[in-house]
Amino acid sequence: MDVGARLARYPPAKLESPLASLDRNERELLSLLVEAGRVVDRIFREQADRRNADYRRMMEAMAGPAGAAALAYFRLHQGVYDRGEAFEPFLRDVPERPAGAGFYPADLTREEMEEFIAAHPDREAEMISMTTRIDRNGEMLVGTHYSQAYAGDLASLIETLKAASALHLEASTSALLETVVHSLETDRYQEQARIWAKHGGQLDFVVGAFETGEDRLFSYKAAFESVITVRREGSSAFDAAIDRLRRRILPEIAAKGAARVAGSRGAAHPRAVIVSADLVHASGYSRAGRIPLVFALPVPPDVVLDEGPKRIILDNVARAKSAMVLEPLAHRVLDAQTRFIPPPEALPEFLLLVEVSRDFVEVDTATESRILHAIRAEHLALLAAEARQAAASPRVEAAYVLNLLRRALLGPEGDDAEGAWLQLGALIVADAIRVEGDGLVVQWPQVTQSARLSFFKGEKLDAWAEASRPLRSWRARLSDLPVDIRPVFPLAGEVIDFEPR
Repeated sequence: MDVGARLARYPPAKLESPLASLDRNERELLSLLVEAGRVVDRIFREQADRRNADYRRMMEAMAGPAGAAALAYFRLHQGVYDRGEAFEPFLRDVPERPAGAGFYPADLTREEMEEFIAAHPDREAEMISMTTRIDRNGEMLVGTHYSQAYAGDLASLIETLKAASALHLEASTSALLETVVHSLETDRYQEQARIWAKHGGQLDFVVGAFETGEDRLFSYKAAFESVITVRREGSSAFDAAIDRLRRRILPEIAAKGAARVAGSRGAAHPRAVIVSADLVHASGYSRAGRIPLVFALPVPPDVVLDEGPKRIILDNVARAKSAMVLEPLAHRVLDAQTRFIPPPEALPEFLLLVEVSRDFVEVDTATESRILHAIRAEHLALLAAEARQAAASPRVEAAYVLNLLRRALLGPEGDDAEGAWLQLGALIVADAIRVEGDGLVVQWPQVTQSARLSFFKGEKLDAWAEASRPLRSWRARLSDLPVDIRPVFPLAGEVIDFEPR
């Protein structure tokens, strides 16, 4: 597939948000955070691949539409490897992506690293630290802390953020900003994760190096990213909906399925802080290839949160994906007689139900997987939707089914896709969906019934996996459909850089 065809599968989406809730100082801080994000992009691209600066110059020298498409795709994936296709290079004569990205020398192997640590046990902490870059010095390996390895860019980044210290900001925003600067100076990001989790301001942000999975060699190294969000108006109604779910709807369901739902998590498991916000800018790892529907920072095991972990439902991202990815998928895959296109707000509504349900789902982590935890949360979310829904329209059920199809048929392989396949298999087993020719016929009332059966009677993972097999061959015939959005942030002065014909 040529680069233009690849790019066409990521339609550009302008991600905007009204700023009426921000005062003048917060808007000025927003501008400075966006400026800082551009620096984060530079650092992350070096972390993703040490040759990225050379690749970028090569594409900038390419003439015509092919060069413009290649540069746009490079910006989308933060490098020359297609993150949606198992890091397949999208340019010719490009070597295979190093498993260790740019965190280690490209030729370093696991065996060499392990042998070095065994021979130099006093250097182990330096080698496996989340915030060191590994280089060669003759026969030796050397770990350099990020604050030194990226000193030039970090100095510019810190200077930009320190300029915001003169602004008159709300106390918790000032505390978060101060913690961000301190973490960049000291390579210690644990406190930023803690302060961010309890920050409740209209303007929310993280800037730093966090655990992401970008290091596929050892999974040791943190990657730079920044995320800036603005809370949506009507947050009081949103909070009231969460409170109703937690106090009445989910406990009532819990009483019927106590084996799988915890009515009270207790002090050891504080409830998550769930926020609805618009994404106004992302950089570094957080905009590499795919923008998530829900943003959360991993909480290091040595960090004790004052409240539960924070998860932000990115409302404008969900609405854009609903219109640009789910709707074309529905027209291609769902039978015309039973097809239902959910309104854009249905997907963020379903995400809210899932995020609240996560805290009620019990999984024995010693024997059961994260996939099963996610399945139970989504099934519980459907039951909660049924309990709170006044309208007869299957809006939430349609958002659920189409999002499963997106993850299974259009998303990258992995746990998320496998969880979607299993749930599609459950729907087939329950006769909620059936394959007819090249399409799917959906019996919408049966969708929630399928969730009810699995939630209360138990999951049948082997049967579900077998039932989903006929659908798995469909990926190839959907290779022209959009797989995700290409984010454009107008508040950062971004414009649509290239549109394939």
